Amino acid sequence: MKALVHYFNIFYKWVGAKLFILAFLVFSTTIIESLGFTIALPILEYGSDPEERSRYSIFIYKLLENLNIEVSIVSLVLLVTFLFIIKAIFRLIQVNIGLKILYNFLQDLRIDLIEHYRKMKYSFYINTEIGYFNNLITTEIATTIAAFNKYVTILVKVVSVIVYLSFAFLFSWEIGLMAVSAIIIIYFLFKPITNRIKRLSKALVKANASLQNSFIQFILNFKYLKATSNLLNPINNIKASVKIQREKGFESHLIEGATPVTLELISMILFSIGILFLVLVRGLEITSIIVTVLFIYKALLRIPEFQTAFQGFMVQSASVSAVEDAMNQLSNNTEIFGGEEISDFSSKIELHNIEFSFEDKQILSDINIEVPYQSSIGIVGESGSGKTTLVDIITGLLVPQSGKIEIDGMDYNSLNKESLRRLFGYITQEAIVFNDTIFNNITLWSGDDTDNECLKRVEKSCQIANCSDFINGTDHGYNTIVGDRGIKLSGGQNQRLAIAREIYRETQITIFDEATSSLDTKSENLIQGSIDNLIGRQTIIIIAHRLSTIRNCNYIYVLDKGRIVQEGSWDDLISDSNSMFAIMCRLQGVIN
Repeated sequence: MKALVHYFNIFYKWVGAKLFILAFLVFSTTIIESLGFTIALPILEYGSDPEERSRYSIFIYKLLENLNIEVSIVSLVLLVTFLFIIKAIFRLIQVNIGLKILYNFLQDLRIDLIEHYRKMKYSFYINTEIGYFNNLITTEIATTIAAFNKYVTILVKVVSVIVYLSFAFLFSWEIGLMAVSAIIIIYFLFKPITNRIKRLSKALVKANASLQNSFIQFILNFKYLKATSNLLNPINNIKASVKIQREKGFESHLIEGATPVTLELISMILFSIGILFLVLVRGLEITSIIVTVLFIYKALLRIPEFQTAFQGFMVQSASVSAVEDAMNQLSNNTEIFGGEEISDFSSKIELHNIEFSFEDKQILSDINIEVPYQSSIGIVGESGSGKTTLVDIITGLLVPQSGKIEIDGMDYNSLNKESLRRLFGYITQEAIVFNDTIFNNITLWSGDDTDNECLKRVEKSCQIANCSDFINGTDHGYNTIVGDRGIKLSGGQNQRLAIAREIYRETQITIFDEATSSLDTKSENLIQGSIDNLIGRQTIIIIAHRLSTIRNCNYIYVLDKGRIVQEGSWDDLISDSNSMFAIMCRLQGVIN
């Protein structure tokens, strides 16, 4: 019962007072049904000697007489029928409200989780497996809803048993006490099985998350794994998770399936022993205890149903805990979006004495950078020098441990981060492209392809990004589906599509994070042309491995091991032939 109370508190937190409404309807339905059954006794005693009638029968007869209804078999049967009609109405209302609660719960829980994902800190995201997020929104929430459904079933069975036993006590406290004793014995007999199912449930949640993560990694990296014939080990990881799922799932469902059969047998043995005791030992007439026996029988029938629902719930209970824990974790890692709104950038971004570390590793030290309005800034350095981390700090994705960042004189800490990020466009090394049309990839589903003004804006963005030619060469133009991660387009085409998106968004600061490092020379030149088209229109920040892409930048910062070791214009930096930047340029053949 402790577990039921614990999960009631969890569900109440999510569902609210609707849970009490449902409980009231269940209780009312069971009471009305029980009253219907009790009319069996007045029907059986109709026509008998008035002095031998039970108090309950006398009460029903007087009730009918007070209502000016003649006491007869017809009136008694009609009373039973009326009670069961009322029960059916309550039952229909219960089903209707129960389903509304269930599907609203599913909707609200998924939307709530998605909102938590939207608001979670980037630092939490990068430290969490992607399979964890996917498993929550697909498997664990679906299982939680199924668990809630079973919990409602448990509620129905518990209420039914309590009501039936209460009526049994009203007719015979001895029989009621025997029934309660039998239920307590059954509870302790099956408690170890319930605990085993709970452990299996936790193992299944862990196996589900592992399978999701392994499979996502397998699909995302399929091309490389296939091309290098490295599929075996990732597949074995997936198979291992599937095997654990099978073993734990089989055991839990075997227990779940065997329990009601065993429990029904035990219940009926105890029921039979009780009847024989009352008739043969106590010498009671079967007719005198028929209604009480009927209530005990119905209560005992609910025990296997309750145990089945309870064990089914315990199989899925770990998912409820997993979702609750995830919600708590996400709440603790929610980014605060309060603060002053910012809609325009007009002066400069300044970083003062920035220090950033990840766990015990120092990533950036004593960083001082200035990004003037509509300037082009280059950030270069070897792999691992902290370039991308620096950009993540500029966009407000990561918060430095010390130092200060200002935009137009306003402290980042005082700003609404969502409004701040709307100023930024971001082109990554591997272009972000969705499995949808070219039009939707550029507008991010915010536009209508039947709207001429919107279409003209998209076309203009594509012209600036140098991607109009290849789009017009496709079979369906802007309605062409590009495939998962843009697999139907080349790397350079995907990059230009990503640039067109940021132009369409009318961002004021565009970041190019190694945007040309994986492209061929022709594609690089086209991307460079797109970047050149943005100079004077936007503020440009370029993180570059290929140094030729920053030749036209107004100012360049050179990072080494998390520190700025050089800064200045292109000509200033290459003037010192022994400087780190000049050496990097010579190694790439940019200068002699």
